[in-house]
Amino acid sequence: MSPRSSSGKPRRTQPERRADTIDALVDATIATIAELGYHRATTAAICARAGVTQGALFHHFETRIDLVVATLQRLTEQRIANYVQFAATLQRHQGDPRSLLRMVGTLARDDVALVWAELTLAARTDADLAARLKPAIGARWELIRSAAAVFSGLAAMPDANREVWLQLLRGTIELAPVVESLQVEGDPTRLSEGRNAALLALAEHLGARLPV
Repeated sequence: MSPRSSSGKPRRTQPERRADTIDALVDATIATIAELGYHRATTAAICARAGVTQGALFHHFETRIDLVVATLQRLTEQRIANYVQFAATLQRHQGDPRSLLRMVGTLARDDVALVWAELTLAARTDADLAARLKPAIGARWELIRSAAAVFSGLAAMPDANREVWLQLLRGTIELAPVVESLQVEGDPTRLSEGRNAALLALAEHLGARLPV
């Protein structure tokens, strides 16, 4: 029987407390960088949002960069896994591949994508961050490649062509929120649908076999 606290509730085990602390830090890291930017997202600000002490943070992560990189890797793995599951379900039902691009476009506008963009720009002038971030970016790209291979229509493309298309897709989708925020005119939904149609037409030109 699990030990109980004075309130009568079972006490959390040490692994449970550790997991809760890390979850709180992960959530707080993303939210703090999204709100304040990488350089202003201090460990004090992150801990205040997470409701934990800086001692607890450094018990689990040696440096702030360790926390940031671990956070991005963990959340990216989760979102790619969700994408793969979505793609597999869509494929079983012969769904419109535009639904995949809509999902990617939605993900490109959330806080995780915003933090990736923030860190990528910060790494341009921060050698330490760049060195630590490079393996994480490489791992992220491998996950993207693997996710694309799940969808048989994209897997039919020659490897070199698929690589080029994925690079164009990533650049287009990830830059879209920034570009659209500066545009005075234009319906964002219409622009997004037009972009998706063009990307799919290009994929077919490069050898994809997409469902009608």
